[in-house]
Parts: sequence; structure tokens; C-alpha cells
Amino acid sequence: MAANRTFSIIKPDATRRNLTGAVTKMLEEAGLRVVASKRIQMTREQAEGFYGVHRERPFFNDLVAFNGMIDEEAITSILTRHSDRLSVVAAPVRLDSPDHATADDIGNMIDTLKSMFDYVVVDTSGVFDDNALTALDRTDTIILVATLDIPALKGLKLATGTLDLLNFPRDTWKFVLNRADGKVGLTVDEFESTLGLKANTTLVSSREVLTAVNRGEALVRAYPSHPNSKAITSLAHSFIGVSDTGPKGRKASGSRLRLRKD
Repeated sequence: MAANRTFSIIKPDATRRNLTGAVTKMLEEAGLRVVASKRIQMTREQAEGFYGVHRERPFFNDLVAFNGMIDEEAITSILTRHSDRLSVVAAPVRLDSPDHATADDIGNMIDTLKSMFDYVVVDTSGVFDDNALTALDRTDTIILVATLDIPALKGLKLATGTLDLLNFPRDTWKFVLNRADGKVGLTVDEFESTLGLKANTTLVSSREVLTAVNRGEALVRAYPSHPNSKAITSLAHSFIGVSDTGPKGRKASGSRLRLRKD
């Protein structure tokens, strides 16, 4: 029987942070075996060919064409529908596009999305640039995500210090520790103690997670009984006052609750 093969790319930001080994270790812990690897610097032509499948899809840089008039009609034109209850505004393939969306464009986009959806989740970059700060200024809850390793701990420690300096209240933060079961010489207790935060949610290393990602499926739908699916569902319930066994407290009927993740 032929074995399934998975193609993975470690992107430049991870290689700059010396995380190549950590990513490879994660893949191996998930049950995959690396049979070949190659480090290259992609040319523009190679990158455009690789991302060619996305060429016709709308991205948020398309907001530039609306000259600041970002209303529901404009937003609808750049949404990619994933399911009946979930749509996506995709980041651009090339971040150095001369016609890139400004921080004001992104702010207007988030404000409009808030009026269209019950929840708006924003996956920001790892730096506090104008775009990230624009999203943070519109945030109800900040979800901090890290893995059980020293580089991640160092980066998150710096991020939490910056959030403190910017006066984002800690009671609006939630901390998710991914691959918390790793045997890497660093315990969850040591990570939490150094960071000064307790993890609200912990996730384990799993082959099923990579399988779901590679198939473009949500883990909670592909493997609803998986421990990570249950943990993610419980985290989601915490935002709306619903426990795993039913409602918790009073839930306003018809209210539009909004969440932005940063």
C-alpha cells in the first residue's frame, strides 16, 4: 500500500527565528517521518507559481480599490465563504505589494465586519506594527498562543510586557499553550511561572491536527471527540457564558457578541 505524503514549508519568519529544528521535531512527534528536506530562497516566479491556486481569490489588499469607502458591499466582495456560518478575509500572498491596505483601511474593515458578524477573529503578525495595533485597539479579548519551548516563551514574555506598557488589561487576555505534552526539558508549570500567566487552555501534539489542516478541515468538525477539539470548544464557550453541559448564567437573547483574536 502506498504511503501518504505531506509537503510542508517552513516560512522565512520561522527560519529567521531559528525554529526549523523545532518545527521538524513537532512533525516527528505528530507521527510524520521526514524523508527529504531542502532549504531554498524562492524567486518571485517560484512564489507566484506556488501560490497560483490563490491568484483569483480576493485578499484584504483589494480594499485599496474602494478608496476608504469600506462598507458592507465592499467587505462582501472580498469575503471567501468557508461554510454557511464562517467566512474569511484572506491576507495577501505578497505583503510587499505597492497597493497594500493601510492601517486605516484595516480599521475600517474591522469596524464594518463587527456590524456584519457576531464574532470577528483577527490573526495578527507577531510584531506590534501599525496593522496589529489597529486590530488591538478594537479588541475585546486577546488570545495569546505559544508552544512549550524557550524561543516561544521569550517572544511571549516580550509581547506581554508590551501589552502591559500599552495598557491592555490582563483580564482581557486568554493564554493557550500548544503542544503542552512535549518532553522538551521545560514543564508547563515552569513556562507559566516564568511568563506570569496561567494557561486557560492546553493542547497536545497530535497527528490528527496536521491531517485536518492538510485537508482544509476544522479539527472540531473532522475529529469532534479529539482532546484538542474539546479544549477548543470549551475555550469558545467561555466567551459566551456557555459551559460544556449547558448555559451558564443569563444569556441575552439575540445579542451580537463579538470577538477579535490577536
